[in-house]
Amino acid sequence: LNKPKQALAKNSIVVTIGFIPFLTASNIVVNLNAADSGLLITRALGISPETRVTIKTTNKSTITRFSKGQKKPSETELKIATLSMAKKISSNPCIEYATPNYRRYKSLTPNDTLYHDHQWHYEKINLPGAWDTTTGVESIKVAVLDTGIAFGHPDLTSRHSADGYDFVSDFNNANNPDGDGIDNDPMDSCYDSHGTHVAGTVGAHTNNNEGVSGVDWNAKIMSLRVLGCEYGSDYDIAQAIRYAAGLDNDSGIEVDPADIINMSLGGADFNQTLADAVADAIKTGVIVIAAAGNESTSLPSYPAAFDGVISVSATDRDNQLAGFSNYGSKIDIAAPGVEIMSTFVSSENNTVIHDYRSLSGTSVAAPHVAG
Repeated sequence: LNKPKQALAKNSIVVTIGFIPFLTASNIVVNLNAADSGLLITRALGISPETRVTIKTTNKSTITRFSKGQKKPSETELKIATLSMAKKISSNPCIEYATPNYRRYKSLTPNDTLYHDHQWHYEKINLPGAWDTTTGVESIKVAVLDTGIAFGHPDLTSRHSADGYDFVSDFNNANNPDGDGIDNDPMDSCYDSHGTHVAGTVGAHTNNNEGVSGVDWNAKIMSLRVLGCEYGSDYDIAQAIRYAAGLDNDSGIEVDPADIINMSLGGADFNQTLADAVADAIKTGVIVIAAAGNESTSLPSYPAAFDGVISVSATDRDNQLAGFSNYGSKIDIAAPGVEIMSTFVSSENNTVIHDYRSLSGTSVAAPHVAG
């Protein structure tokens, strides 16, 4: 065991160590020339009883010792222990090297019909690799503050939470068929489809052999309508932010708060009411994401420019800043925002049409981050 490394030649020992959480248990593999050498190296390295040790030898014999500890270590503890052991083993003069025993996987690709030919943007942010780790969980809720969402779309059915709300208070702007101001029906009654498109990127039904894929396959989408047929007021948007964060608001309803707020909207003017609502929401732990704006300027756009908000600019197919996108010191991250295919809804001759279309803007970049 005390031979210098340069004298090892064919007798060099190669050690591979399991890496948590990629493996379910810490695992050390030692390649030796004889089984008894395996026992010696195990003792010499002082491998702890909390570690599962598998020693493979060139004569195919194997010696295995399992932990007899009563308490199962956490994944974090195992990860730290594994890395520490790798460093310790590497320092032994008999060891050529020690390396984490990573596992490699195929990249998960959804079977949605428009994914391969039209959703180029997901490859750009390495979503297939991320999907190998997680496709999201239902316990996460993303609040989409927008024009409302057409959840009758086949790629959005059952993707919504039950606590959506319409905060557009101006009836002339809202075009609400019930005519009674704010209410619990966040349907896009203007058929603008901006919110429906955003929602599809956040979390369209995925791997269902139909339409498009969403960033998150399982998270619930809270639809909060704040943009009417013409505009959205700062006061209405502020009330929706407070609602999403589980704070007091004009609806009089306190809901289980969202984890993430996406606002694909903005404007140049600072408003204290809106700033206060954003700050209060962030204090509760909600992640707030907003589109940086499409004015091709470095001037601030709100709410994206508020402190604590993740401001998202747009990139094109070549990973370059989109020509329309805002830029500058207030930008936190960029995401694809040119010709983004997603869910769409329109109305023709009083018939609702559920479809798919490509749109561009920082509005369609932001939901890549929110998802």
